[in-house]
Amino acid sequence: MVSDENGCSARDSVYVFSVTHVDDLQIFPEIIKIYPNPAKDFFNVVMEMDKPGHVIFELYNFLNTLVHREDFRQIQTVDKRIDVQGMPSGIYFLRITIDDVQHTYKVIVE
Repeated sequence: MVSDENGCSARDSVYVFSVTHVDDLQIFPEIIKIYPNPAKDFFNVVMEMDKPGHVIFELYNFLNTLVHREDFRQIQTVDKRIDVQGMPSGIYFLRITIDDVQHTYKVIVE
């Protein structure tokens, strides 16, 4: 609600939808495992999907800078080790996109 110097007021509401968020690991119907988390030198991403699909992994640091990206086309099973050795300790975000549907998971690097 806002009011101006003449005493006139107005009210409005806004719905904010964020496409970058941290969800639980069951957001996709596929099985996704990310371990170990927290990670020291590497972490694993294991996925088993019902059907082949286009999968993209993007790892972002806390400043939203892309630090790692991998693209898998028409794949049904993923068992990938992602090297974080030498990366500064902190919170990272792994965005997994499956056929244009994306969700982001928090990964901690020690």
